[in-house]
Amino acid sequence: MRDRFSEGSRPLVKSALLRDVIGTTTSVVGLAALVLYAVFGAVEFDAVGAIAAAIMMSLAALVLMAQARGLIAGRSLPEHDLDRLRAVVSSTPGVEVLNALVAIHSGAEHVRVELDLDLEDHLDTNSIEVLLDDVEARVRAEMPEVSEVRVLLNST
Repeated sequence: MRDRFSEGSRPLVKSALLRDVIGTTTSVVGLAALVLYAVFGAVEFDAVGAIAAAIMMSLAALVLMAQARGLIAGRSLPEHDLDRLRAVVSSTPGVEVLNALVAIHSGAEHVRVELDLDLEDHLDTNSIEVLLDDVEARVRAEMPEVSEVRVLLNST
């Protein structure tokens, strides 16, 4: 479950889920502490509940900061998404070799993809332009959150 959460590709959804879980959990802990205080009259229950809620919120804040850092600094897509993109690009007619693929999250909703391709030798300029449009369309069809596709040709 933890790996699934860490590798998820929707950072805003993950942070909203985490905030909701922590909010609900701290509310339940606070309610339990108040009920115990009301039943037994011991102030310690209220104090322990407040400390437990504070610790949970602090841990959640650390996780949210790590998520935000990943959005600001950019982080790579999970390997299974990279494999999907490799398959799509490599299967495009006219692409001879996919030399390199880099795909990173750029902010909360966007993904930037950079490709290094070798194309078939017989292609003229117009064919290359059509091929590059096809590659971009295939990448966006496979992964709609892709906002930018950059292609380098024969750069090896």
